Amino acid sequence: MAMRQQLLEGRALDHELVSIIIRRYTQSDQESNIECPYMKWRHNMEPEFVTLVLADHEYVTNTSIQEQLAGKDIPYDITSSQMFFLPVPLEEGWIVLMWDMMSRKLHVLDPLIRGDGPSEAKKGKLEMIVWKLHHALFECLNEYYVGWPTQGSQWVTKYPVVAEESFTRDETGGCVLHAIRHYDGSKLKIPLTKYNADKTKRQALHECLKLRGNSSKLVHDAFWTAVFATASYVNQNVMLPYCRNSRRSTTRVPKGLAQPKATSLIDDHVKEEIW
Repeated sequence: MAMRQQLLEGRALDHELVSIIIRRYTQSDQESNIECPYMKWRHNMEPEFVTLVLADHEYVTNTSIQEQLAGKDIPYDITSSQMFFLPVPLEEGWIVLMWDMMSRKLHVLDPLIRGDGPSEAKKGKLEMIVWKLHHALFECLNEYYVGWPTQGSQWVTKYPVVAEESFTRDETGGCVLHAIRHYDGSKLKIPLTKYNADKTKRQALHECLKLRGNSSKLVHDAFWTAVFATASYVNQNVMLPYCRNSRRSTTRVPKGLAQPKATSLIDDHVKEEIW
């Protein structure tokens, strides 16, 4: 329900959903890079990095951050990646930071910036956040890798205007997803408009359904596990029909326990006739 509300109904994207989408984007990039799977021109990071750094928590030894930057599940040589993308949740809305490791330019993509760029007041506020995240990233890279090919000093920030229309705070999440997918280091390959941002969110919903390595119990298994507090009982004593219009199986249910109706546990658009 939350995924549908955020990607289809206009609710602001939250930290958890953006993390899922970023993870799937990384998988999608790998699937499309069959000819040279060990090299990739961009590396996507999840917003948990921002949360830990801005809250002044320990991040260098954090397992999640280590997995994002040096984990065994990264199938390519991260030192060959030219661009690092990081979605950043702020009070005013989402922005994207993009590190160009070749030119040492840090791009700040804010969909709320229009015209000639940010005001001096807004730029000053963003600079504090941007440089804190920059120093944290290079602290991690220098800790995880011996001789990281790019130095963290002598970088400059850029504030390109990427939005072609005015967006609200709640709409910035879709803008960020669009920028991560289509920003090539100098411009957006597909213009950032309301229509295109909404289209990107719809595509993100489809991508989430293809997320690899994401497993959980089916609804009916989860229900019986909760009732009997053991999954072994479900496997040994309960047989449940799951496919629409399938022949009803014989289900052994303890006396006095009514069969539940599987209605509220599944979204209407993916609901199956379990019972």
